Amino acid sequence: MIPLSFEASAAGEKESLMDRLRKVGTVSLKDKAVMFRQLATMISSGINLGAALEILSSQTKNKRLAGSVREVKKLVDGGMSLSAAMRTQKVFSVLMISIVRAGEEGGVLDSSLDRLATFLEKQHELRGKIYSAVSYPAVVVTFALGVVYILVTFIVPRFAQVFEGHEALHGQDQA
Repeated sequence: MIPLSFEASAAGEKESLMDRLRKVGTVSLKDKAVMFRQLATMISSGINLGAALEILSSQTKNKRLAGSVREVKKLVDGGMSLSAAMRTQKVFSVLMISIVRAGEEGGVLDSSLDRLATFLEKQHELRGKIYSAVSYPAVVVTFALGVVYILVTFIVPRFAQVFEGHEALHGQDQA
């Protein structure tokens, strides 16, 4: 028997197996950058942190990130600072948490979140460029190895047969 859905014990809501698997996946830098950019925009426009996190958790398409934002919101609503709440989630790196904490302590959370989003976007672009730069040589090397394999496996043995036959003919002519 294969389970098709799970029942969450706290909320009593059924969750499909695919939804559970999506939560296991990773969160891309682009998703994090978008989330921090939106959070910065909402905070700078005067929306309180709890409401902004609620909006983000409902609009974030990445299930794992949305779940982490939901957990952070619960902790913030309970009186914890944003950076301390983020520290409880594996999705957020030490650098992200440190930048948020610095913004909280300096009273410039919105600009810190905006800078963090910009940093993550640049990091995402850099990773894309590195991937492009590495993938071309990898394709060329794979193609070259394929050609060598075909030569060694099929072409060289045929030439060997031709040369063996040619030597046999010349050996008979000389005798």
